[in-house]
Amino acid sequence: MRRHKGVRYAHPEENSSRSNGGWWILVAIGTFVMGLLAGVGATYFVMKDRSDTGEAKPGSSGYDPEFKLTSLSKTVEGTKGTLDFKMFFKLDGKEISPWHDIPLFANKEKTLVHFMCEIPKGSAAKYEISRTIKGNPIVQDRKKNGSGKEVVRSYMWPKDNPQMYWNYGALPQTWEDPSHQETDIDHPTGKHPVGDNDPIDAMCFGKTMETGQVTPVKVLGVLALIDNGETDWKLICADPKDPSFKDIHTLDDLLKIRKYKEAVQKMSDWLRDYKKVSKKQVNHIHFKNPERSDAKDEKYAMEKILQTHGFWAKHFDHGRKNRELKN
Repeated sequence: MRRHKGVRYAHPEENSSRSNGGWWILVAIGTFVMGLLAGVGATYFVMKDRSDTGEAKPGSSGYDPEFKLTSLSKTVEGTKGTLDFKMFFKLDGKEISPWHDIPLFANKEKTLVHFMCEIPKGSAAKYEISRTIKGNPIVQDRKKNGSGKEVVRSYMWPKDNPQMYWNYGALPQTWEDPSHQETDIDHPTGKHPVGDNDPIDAMCFGKTMETGQVTPVKVLGVLALIDNGETDWKLICADPKDPSFKDIHTLDDLLKIRKYKEAVQKMSDWLRDYKKVSKKQVNHIHFKNPERSDAKDEKYAMEKILQTHGFWAKHFDHGRKNRELKN
């Protein structure tokens, strides 16, 4: 040990020993701090994906491994066929929005999506998820009659026996942004159509479902309906548990079977013509191609699902805000 003008110097060996001891102390402290920060960070990210009431939110991925369809229940107010009818949803007994709180994807591979049936196959009453009512219940669409009075709305096509021939509904956690111009489509007016301000629609093959039924489905294609200058995508889906669709995974698979090729064309024609009676008009179906029954394939369809999921995530902050729209 040496001293110089009151300053203490350590012997090299002593200095080395003390440095090693100090190093291990610093490592121990650093490890403790890092563990503490990791715990805080984990807590932050868990809480970040929960609502103010503590309800779990699936976040931007659109998949929630904790979500179980068996925990989903429904309550009804009013009577079907009236303006008072509302179907609300609960998860584990807590009120939820079927639009914002049911995850888009039904499996971690994201090959299946949750389809919510609004209009059962073979029926005509037009039910839909409400954008404006708190909780986003399913209600029957309405219109004004000749006297200006609001009445419930039902399809009037085909004229002789009005009905929807397929289960019709929407995918949760999606939104067709009305500010987004669909550049893939050139409308006859010369303008690109914009989103229709709704969740993306789907039409599902298979057994008749019930209004409010949520089912995992596979996506096989999509039709492009243009309605009054708005894009209104119609996904073509099937229940993966239906034996008839066991070996059908793509649009090509579907169209190879004559009855399904004709069925997809029938979907396109129905969408084109369903306003002939009610509004004396014909809708525009884009991507007209009889060889493909006017449909785009499953890859393109999934692109539109992901795109509208992105619009939803941005505008609604993953369901944390703007949960009800003004119109």
